[in-house]
Amino acid sequence: HGPQAQKKWFVDAVQKSEADWQIVVMHHPPSYTPGRGESVLHWTDIAREAGIDLIVTGHKHEQKVYYKREFAGTDLEGTAWVITGGGGGVTSDVLPTSSGQDDAYGFMDMRMSLDEIEITAISHGGTRNAYIERSKTTVTPRLKAELSDAATSLEITV
Repeated sequence: HGPQAQKKWFVDAVQKSEADWQIVVMHHPPSYTPGRGESVLHWTDIAREAGIDLIVTGHKHEQKVYYKREFAGTDLEGTAWVITGGGGGVTSDVLPTSSGQDDAYGFMDMRMSLDEIEITAISHGGTRNAYIERSKTTVTPRLKAELSDAATSLEITV
């Protein structure tokens, strides 16, 4: 029952889901790869194979959103991933500033429809009735995006 058996179970379970969005919540970000050799999980392959749209993580005490870009050697292609470890008191990985212009503390606001998920990273800074928006990311379903890409590259010869 090693990592590869767990990977197979996980991918099979996500693929069987009939939900409109395939969202996974886990403790460690996909860029965190403890272990060696066969025990290392390659999240790019897992996300593609399972059809994962969004991965929500913590562990690191910072706020980040990654979508269609690389971080720490990890590029999940059409899968967005969020580190929402903005709590944690004095154990923050990033030193917060008094202005709030940082990703140390805060929260994520996620608004979801059938067509998109809008993720807004909000800083710990701000005042009453005002807040600091650090980033806004719009995620589209991975499967729909892949089907759309396939359709635009389809060539028909008559």
